[in-house]
Amino acid sequence: MRALSILMMILASWMSVACDAPERTTPTKLDRTRVHYPNSEEQRAFKEALAAAAIPHEVRMATDGKEWVSWARDQDVAVAAVQEQMFGPELPSGRNLYVAGEAGTEFKAWLRDNRIPYKTMMKRGNEYVVWAVEDSSRVRKWPYFPPMELSASSNR
Repeated sequence: MRALSILMMILASWMSVACDAPERTTPTKLDRTRVHYPNSEEQRAFKEALAAAAIPHEVRMATDGKEWVSWARDQDVAVAAVQEQMFGPELPSGRNLYVAGEAGTEFKAWLRDNRIPYKTMMKRGNEYVVWAVEDSSRVRKWPYFPPMELSASSNR
């Protein structure tokens, strides 16, 4: 029963993060980058931050009804700085996990007990546990580690 409880907490944690993650696509114009944030408040704040940073951008509605913000590719570095200031630094792909509450405490204790070094990073208001690439196979031995398809998509 305890295992089911921890797995449910992990799934709930992952779902809350995955739902707010930005959607990125390869734009039709090769000289532009675009983004859509499913959270309307984040979308609004992002547009305001771009304007405050004097980064030229366009806002367009797609045929699916989503509002996309795009900018010239030569502005990618400046936009990345705005995104990092708003949401936190990019997490290392494939070697981070957001686990809230008691499950997060247990995960960090398990890492310490198994002498696996880790650090925590804040992203979008959530604390992520990050480990070194060489420890990935050991970390995945945590009894409650989510399936690979879930943990990989949580990095968006």
